[in-house]
Formats: sequence, structure tokens, C-alpha cells
Amino acid sequence: MQRFPDYKDILEIENRVKNDGIPNKLLFNYIIQILRRLKTEKELNVISNVVKYISNNLRFKYMNLEEDHLLSLIEENPKIFKLKVLKSNDGKDLNLIIPLPEISDYQSLIRKKPHSYINYESYEDILNQLKMKPSNYIIANSIYNRIEQILNSRFNYNITVIKYGSVPINLAAKNSGCDALIQFPENFSLNYINVEFEKVKRYFQESGYKFISEWKTSQGSRVLRFKDYNSDFIIDIGVYEEILVKKTNLISAYCNLHPDIYDTIMLIKIWADRRKLNSPDNTHVVSSYCHVLMFITYLIIIGAVPNLRTIPPGFRLWKAKEIEYSPEINPLQNSGPDKICSGYCELISYENTIIPIYFNKDVKVELGYNWDTQKVITGYFYFMGFEYNYRDWDISIYHGNIVESSVRVDSIDSQTKLLRVRNPFKLDQIESNAALPWCIDGLKWEFTRGYKLLCNSNWNELYNEAIPPSAEDLGKLSSRLWVSWNLGLNKL
Repeated sequence: MQRFPDYKDILEIENRVKNDGIPNKLLFNYIIQILRRLKTEKELNVISNVVKYISNNLRFKYMNLEEDHLLSLIEENPKIFKLKVLKSNDGKDLNLIIPLPEISDYQSLIRKKPHSYINYESYEDILNQLKMKPSNYIIANSIYNRIEQILNSRFNYNITVIKYGSVPINLAAKNSGCDALIQFPENFSLNYINVEFEKVKRYFQESGYKFISEWKTSQGSRVLRFKDYNSDFIIDIGVYEEILVKKTNLISAYCNLHPDIYDTIMLIKIWADRRKLNSPDNTHVVSSYCHVLMFITYLIIIGAVPNLRTIPPGFRLWKAKEIEYSPEINPLQNSGPDKICSGYCELISYENTIIPIYFNKDVKVELGYNWDTQKVITGYFYFMGFEYNYRDWDISIYHGNIVESSVRVDSIDSQTKLLRVRNPFKLDQIESNAALPWCIDGLKWEFTRGYKLLCNSNWNELYNEAIPPSAEDLGKLSSRLWVSWNLGLNKL
């Protein structure tokens, strides 16, 4: 079995992909992390090891900043960073990112929301503290009941409120919200439903719910977000689509394979939430659902679980063999639909097409003799941080494998999508919606960080919340940046 590398090997591995055009130096990753989280208005205990690795292992070479988005973020936060233009030896302009130590105004702002550093002794402790409590599941279900009562009492036609997302399948973190879909009569057009959603918005506000925001899905249907009047729950109300329920049921089927499988999926979901990696609308990374799809695909690749789409009905027990935590990846080249279990599929309508859907909902798993929760998550972090080819590969839970990308990437710019997670049922659709280069760089940094921490069994640091850095941390980073510049000046 391949040995996971020590952290000292990181730079050597990173250099393999330096020609891909993806910024991948740890210092630049670190700056991206700071910028990406500035709007969270929470404070951060920065990982001390990052500063150590920057000072010990890197000679920072100034880079020309070509991503407009990164430049705009720096300009929007003048109390955190500034740009300085220097001349290289050949007379070219070089952009220098300088983190400023004097950010007392920003510090006073985030101190209004104090952050408590919590100690987690084991992953069991993390699950006990950070997944949703049974009492909150009861509250969530009462919210669903109230929603249905409000709508049925106001509309003069029959509607159905359908639960979906993490709450109905018991996969909710402690701060997860309630997701609900409204099923209108079949003869209602989407345009008419969107008009009726204005009534939904008004009825909720009249019932005491605080309206927060709204947006439209890629299919054009409205989604409304409210704050519950009687709890801290956030409620998202959308339009019923059968495929959304099937997606929820697919994740539930994998969670039900074995209690240890459920635990690892829950740990990945909590990790993405704690590290602010699961909110495409404000941190520009993939959703929690995509994180779960990616991790389950890894579990299939290493032989920990079966691909449920390939298990016929009536098959009740699947026995795992030896788990290969660091597998050799051979991406599938023919990644189109196949005929596996085609005789058992259910046909549903989605985006004016008919989609065949099948997965075994009843099978259980007997785990391999070398199953280890920590090794599974460590292996996943290593795979996504060091081995995964973000430019040329797609992740497909449908195939239970990595597949050759459906998109040819000849050159990378600020709008190139580099993390493509395929829809589990509609193969020509990419599920991820915000996986741009600068986002991927930050995500890769989180994977490498997680790998290093779990190599040292440091669950505690892994699951402490990601928050912006202090003035002292930025001051230390600034001094090391200048030292590194002086060391690397003649190598430009």
C-alpha cells in the first residue's frame, strides 16, 4: 500500500502541477483564505503551522495578479491588504500583496462576535457536539408542519409541502436549516407558480417569519429564504422537482449502508461547514451536497462501499474486501450512460427530458477488515489535495469513479470551472456551480491542511471554525513576506 507523504513532500508534489496555471503556493493559498472569508465577520485563530511553513519552506516570488476578482477583493478591503507595484530586474511591473498589521478598526468590528475555541478529543466528540441534536430535529419537524398549515389555510387549491435536504435523512449539522418544496397542481405553469410565490412570501411574513432573501434556480423557479420566528432555523422554500427528492434519497441510501459510513459522511459535511467551504453564494465554493457526492465517490473508488446503481433489487448484503486508501486512479474515458440495471429504473421528467433513475435502497454493507474512519478521511484529503487533476477530470457518483472531463480546458482564466462534480442522474450536467480557479486554490489548501492535521490525529484543529485572522497574525505574515521577497529577488 502506498505511503502517504510527509508534509515536507508538499512542495515537490505541488511543483508537478505548477504549469497548470493554478496558483498553488502556500502563501498565496493563505492570502486567498483570508480574502475569501472577510465577509463572515468572525474572528480567526490562524493555524500557527502555516506561518512556520511559510518562513521555513517558501521563497515567495511575486506574481502578476491576473484574476480581476482577486484584485477587486483586495481593493475592497484596504484595511487588510494593499498592492505595491515594484520593478523586476528586467523592468517589468510586479504586483506585491502586502498584508497590513494595522487593522484595529476591523478587529473592533469582529470582536463584537467573540469566538470560543472548542476542544474536540475525538471524532466521536465532534459528532456529539456538532451534528444536530434530537431536540432540534423535533423543532425542525414542527416547522414543516406549521408551513403546511399556513399554506393549506391560505390557498384555495391543494398543495403539498415536501421535506428534502439534510433534516429528513438525519444528516443535519447543528446549524443546518430546513429545506422544503411546494408541490403545486400539475396544470400550473412555472411562470404562474412564480407569481403564486409572491403570495407565499406574503403569507409567511404575515405569520411572523422574517424574509431574508430570494433567488432563482437554473430552471427559473423562485426560492425564498426566511428566519423562523420561534427558533434559530433558516428556512428555504422552493418549487417541487422530483429529481431534488431523488437526490436526497440517494444520499440517504448511502448513509444507511452502515453506521460507520454515516459517521464519515457526517464528518465531511461538518468539516465543510466549519471551514466555510459549503456556501457557493458567499464563499464561492461548492455546496454541501457536492462535498458529500465527492466523498461518497471516493468511498466507492477505494472499495469501502458499492455503487448502489449497480446493485440489483433483492441484493441485501455487500461485503467489502481490503480497502485501498491510496488507490491508483485510472479515469474512465467512456463516461456516457450505460445499461447497468436499466431494467429496474424509474423514469422521471426533468428539464423537458426523461431521466432513468435507479439505486438500491435496501442493501447493507459489511465493512472491510482494515476499515478505519481516520484513514478514510485522511486518504480523501490526500486524494483531493495532491492527486486529483482539477483540469482534466470530473467526479461522477453515477459511475462511482473519476471520468475524463466532459469539458476540454485549453487554457485557464478567472472564469474556468476546475472542479466539476457531475449530476448523479443527468450526466451532461455539472452539479457544482462556483468552482473557479481562485476558489479551487483555497479548497486545495484546506484539503492539504486537513491531511496534515489528521496525519497527526489532530481532530481538534481540523474542526475548529474558520475565521478571519488577527492583526498580530497578519503582521507576522507581512514580515515573513518581506524576508522571503529579499531572499527570492534575484531569482525572478
